[in-house]
Amino acid sequence: LGIKRPVSLLYYDAPVSPFTCGVLRPCVVLTPIVPPDMVSMAIRHELRHIRSWDFFFRAAAFLVLLLHCFNPFSYLFWREFRAVQEEACDEKITSGLSPEQIRGYGHALLKLSLSIQKDSFCSAALASKKSRQIRRRIVRLGTRSHKKRIGAGICLTAACLIGFCVPVY
Repeated sequence: LGIKRPVSLLYYDAPVSPFTCGVLRPCVVLTPIVPPDMVSMAIRHELRHIRSWDFFFRAAAFLVLLLHCFNPFSYLFWREFRAVQEEACDEKITSGLSPEQIRGYGHALLKLSLSIQKDSFCSAALASKKSRQIRRRIVRLGTRSHKKRIGAGICLTAACLIGFCVPVY
């Protein structure tokens, strides 16, 4: 994948989805939610986040959210930014795969989502929100188009500009 930094692999025994953390010394954190047959796919997904420096950009976007916490657009920016990061990662991973392999990746996302909701202590509102995000990612896997990518980029840029226009005192 072209990652030149050393990457650690950790295991966290909690019912959460796998994640990455760290910028200079990144690590992939796997959890018991990931079934054994999907471990390689989960690691590949998380390594893609590391290659794209997603943790760094997410931290920067969170800083924008903190500085503009009074601005409702900053919360929309934060939500859309995270969704676009995940969709971009999915698109990079599935590029070059056959339709059957892409379908398998979508099934893996769905399985992971269902196991997180089943084992999670979150409220029903959070579970349904996560379901909508997963559904959006799966739909995007099947309908790739440059127009949607350009539209998402324009929306993200507009949200950034609106967020930065409000002065912080």
